[in-house]
Amino acid sequence: MCTVQKRSLLNNHGSINFRVIFWILFLAAAGYAGYMIVPPYATYYMFKTEVEAEAKTAHMYSSDKMLDRLMAKVRYWNVPIERDDIRINKTDKDVHITAHYMVTLKFPNAYSRDIFYYIEVEKPLMDPAG
Repeated sequence: MCTVQKRSLLNNHGSINFRVIFWILFLAAAGYAGYMIVPPYATYYMFKTEVEAEAKTAHMYSSDKMLDRLMAKVRYWNVPIERDDIRINKTDKDVHITAHYMVTLKFPNAYSRDIFYYIEVEKPLMDPAG
């Protein structure tokens, strides 16, 4: 006699249901897609958070120093971005930081997809005195 667990995997003839194979393949494909797609998006959001934090403290640093600090964070998060792809425009009242880069995802069968990321942050400058 089969247990309840074995009955759900086997049909009346003792072979595996196609439904079970379908769900196993579906979950494997979803896991692989998540493995390929989630890390670049997570890196994007983490770097965007770093850019926003840098914009909040813009009153403390020059534009060159801010760029150096952002490039250190680029190396930390392993973001594929060059120094020339980050623009910092600092005025008396606010700071505007933009950054853009591209990540190429390579899938089996020589299929690849380019994902473009664009970060734009504008924050008012705080008074350095307080």
